[in-house]
Amino acid sequence: MEMELPLYSFDHEGSIQFIQITDTHLVEAENGHLLGLETLHSLECVLNSVKAENSLFDFFVMSGDLSQDGSLRSYQRLKAALLPFKVPSFWFAGNHDCMENMQAVCQDTEHFNNVIRT
Repeated sequence: MEMELPLYSFDHEGSIQFIQITDTHLVEAENGHLLGLETLHSLECVLNSVKAENSLFDFFVMSGDLSQDGSLRSYQRLKAALLPFKVPSFWFAGNHDCMENMQAVCQDTEHFNNVIRT
């Protein structure tokens, strides 16, 4: 088993604060639903709460399943939703996620780190 663990540092001392969001299950369609829930709207509500309640944090941890269908568009929606926060985010794939599409959307940005390779 091969493991790659990149290092990441912050420009400040003190505690590190992060927001973890999991199982967004975004889909290709903008108004896509899963189990009766519009997934993009749900993410937008969560992010609005983050804006209202958490003024200072260092990064997002986005844990899978980020996408329900693994579509390129679902990852583009996620990236667009996170960009206004101007903090890095670390994406971890779940069983519905497509690593190839995640990497395609997040090339050359701080919005993707393939932390562990097996």
